[in-house]
Amino acid sequence: MGILAHEHLKEALEIGAIRLEEHGEIGAFSIDIGLGDELLKPATGEKIKIPIEGLVVRPNDFYLWEFPSKLFLDGNLFGEVRTRSSYARLGIYTSSAPCADEIGATLGDREFKPVCSLTTVGTKVRIRPGETFAQLFVKTISTPPAVYNLTKLIEDGELIVENEKGKITAEDAGFNGKLNLTIDDVIHVYDQRKILDPQEGVKDGDFTTIDLKDYPEGYFLNKGEFFISSSVEKIATSNRYVSFVTPYISSLPRRKGQLRPDLFFSSIPFTTHPNAPYHAFGFSALRQITFENQVTHPNGIYLKNGSNQAELVVIPLFGPSDYSKLSRYHGQEGATLMKKIRS
Repeated sequence: MGILAHEHLKEALEIGAIRLEEHGEIGAFSIDIGLGDELLKPATGEKIKIPIEGLVVRPNDFYLWEFPSKLFLDGNLFGEVRTRSSYARLGIYTSSAPCADEIGATLGDREFKPVCSLTTVGTKVRIRPGETFAQLFVKTISTPPAVYNLTKLIEDGELIVENEKGKITAEDAGFNGKLNLTIDDVIHVYDQRKILDPQEGVKDGDFTTIDLKDYPEGYFLNKGEFFISSSVEKIATSNRYVSFVTPYISSLPRRKGQLRPDLFFSSIPFTTHPNAPYHAFGFSALRQITFENQVTHPNGIYLKNGSNQAELVVIPLFGPSDYSKLSRYHGQEGATLMKKIRS
């Protein structure tokens, strides 16, 4: 499996391996996809027009939306729809899961209109018709997917990972070449009373900035709270790979079948979503990764710095990239809030 970078996507569109009449900017590793003016509530079948002034998507709302035009994919390609990083920082979550059978790899070419999901991770967000809040990643299946041993990639100089002590060596990787990322000191906690607006950006009071070093016993967050964090570790890859993270999922510790009475766990029980699923802009872009998170434990949690955040994975690009297209968040430091969307 290889991910198509900016130049690969442009070439695929030029030769017709990908056809998409309506789309936005071609980013570093994805094609921006705009929202139409209509959503569907799958539970009732109700179609909802999105007014020009916007529709507020609230926690637990769940909608479906359709690509603005048909997508053609060569039989050797498959797609993945995810939230653009600026919108992910507001808690917006979109996925291609409802149409995975169509957008996924098949034995032949196909043309269809992908149907995707839209919800929030515990926030209230105003969305408007035409907003390009989603992005389409395209991958090739010319080779079978592989799990890359981080030890070898570090040894070969394809991957750099740094923490507060300096570069992590191949010997620091865990069993079978695994490497966990940990939570940095500063987090931003969403004020559940506020409505976030991409056209306005994050305003004073939308989030409270917390330094976890000030809370040696942990900072308490209730179930459902949304917060933005970053990894302690800085990541960079060569021009042949991208870094990817998988949520650090833990089963809650149990004692004789019962939940432990305290709220301190070796792993933190929250859902986590990397703001941009694939990270790579060459060794010059050594940087922390930002995450959006929602507390899932019914009694809330005490959050501490240095706890596990996610597991680092590295997967290949379709071919070497010159990284001619950089991220808006290139060079970011720590847990970064969204920048105002250009209208």
